[in-house]
Amino acid sequence: MAFLTGMSVFAQVNNDKGKTVVIKENKGYFYETIMKEINAVDDSLAKVNEQPLVLFKMDQSGMDLPNDPSLYQAVWSQPVISQGQTGTCWSYSTTAFYETEVYRLTGKEVTISEMYTVY
Repeated sequence: MAFLTGMSVFAQVNNDKGKTVVIKENKGYFYETIMKEINAVDDSLAKVNEQPLVLFKMDQSGMDLPNDPSLYQAVWSQPVISQGQTGTCWSYSTTAFYETEVYRLTGKEVTISEMYTVY
């Protein structure tokens, strides 16, 4: 026990006697590369957002547009499923189309995995 106590006392002795020790902090790849590029993109987007916003609008006055849902024929479809933030909306819409076509052609209600197509 005395040995461990003695080691901890001597471990804290400063032998540099007035020398200045400079430690260069290396922030690593994440900060020096990835964050640098993210900040550059953020800066360029900030410049783009300073430009005036241009909107295109369509004048629909005088047009006879259908506004009653009963004018359309309803077709069967599976309930809507949220894709969350997967970025696979193309798979969800295509799968819904296939499910509806299977029902239209065969009368069978099928559920197809959206993520199977993605993988």
